[in-house]
Amino acid sequence: VNDKMETSLDGVYAVGDLTGKMALAHVASQQGKIAAANALGGAETMDYSAVPWAVYVHPEIASVGRGEASLKEEGIPYRAGRFPYLANGKAVSMREEDVVVKVHESKEDESVLGVHIVGAHASDIIAEATLAMKMGCKTRDIAETIHAHPTLAESLQEAWEDTEGMAIHKAGRRSA
Repeated sequence: VNDKMETSLDGVYAVGDLTGKMALAHVASQQGKIAAANALGGAETMDYSAVPWAVYVHPEIASVGRGEASLKEEGIPYRAGRFPYLANGKAVSMREEDVVVKVHESKEDESVLGVHIVGAHASDIIAEATLAMKMGCKTRDIAETIHAHPTLAESLQEAWEDTEGMAIHKAGRRSA
């Protein structure tokens, strides 16, 4: 299929696992929306640039974008930020403190390259990172966004702050 979900047969569309793309239910749902719109005369295209995935284990694992290994392999200059749930009040109160948020930003333009979360509600928190990637946010946009307290999502904000050494609740914080 092409990016409009069209097959080589005129007027026939395909979605889901048989497309050979990402075999995820949420990808198939989006492909279905694209295919339906185009079957009705639209000109929509599928965008795979910011697709989250999650593993529903304990603790949950969720990710979007590039990982450190691929960034190193391709020689892409990046900064990493980390924030442990151990420093997050809500995670501690939930007894879910043995996990971490890790983020990667481009050194060149501060764009979001990837976010990886291992922890409680990782599959929920990754949505913010996915939206940031989709909308082309800079990491500073996320770091400067006020997050409710106490929430697990604050860990994402602090991980972005950590790329500049400015996470206020992390030991070893660098001075500005």
